[in-house]
Amino acid sequence: MFYLHLQKLKKTTSMKRFLSTLFCLLLVVAAFAQTSNGHMKYMGIPITGTIAQFQEKLAAKGVKYNQQLSGMLEAGTRSFNGTFAGNKVTIFVYYDIRSTIVYRVKSVIEDLKEDIAEQKYASMRQLFMQKYDEISYGEQNDKEALSVYTDNGRIDMYISKNSLAYPYEYSVHIDYLDASNSNKNDDSRLDDI
Repeated sequence: MFYLHLQKLKKTTSMKRFLSTLFCLLLVVAAFAQTSNGHMKYMGIPITGTIAQFQEKLAAKGVKYNQQLSGMLEAGTRSFNGTFAGNKVTIFVYYDIRSTIVYRVKSVIEDLKEDIAEQKYASMRQLFMQKYDEISYGEQNDKEALSVYTDNGRIDMYISKNSLAYPYEYSVHIDYLDASNSNKNDDSRLDDI
């Protein structure tokens, strides 16, 4: 009888150990999930990590680095060519020049006539309306502009006119700003002042 009671106790102890180990593993998984969910996502990629890591993830999605245009941009910005929501775009990735942490990504659909730019904007607006519940509307450059605010950051979309080109060329900008990394970048720049 004592032997059976001892066996039951061993099973109970090992079951407790197993359950506590499982609980710890679930906590670790939840912590990692929380970390990646705490950032805006661009093309399913969290806007975080170094520019090298982010560039690698973009490349895995078929996006190509534009070395020539990147060389003409200010420090902390790289340019890429790719496809975003079915549109050929130029992608600009902004990162902190000290930490190299990415904080902003912008897609630009370029070289459009005004009516085509408005159609592209309307098409993208429909997609935003399907995905996000709350969208704010405003105006930029005498055109409708929209903003989506989430706990993790902000997305802005607007049409821009290139007044230096004739006939005028238009572009649609879709700009993702990660709140956490953007604040860190701002703090880093304030250190210079």
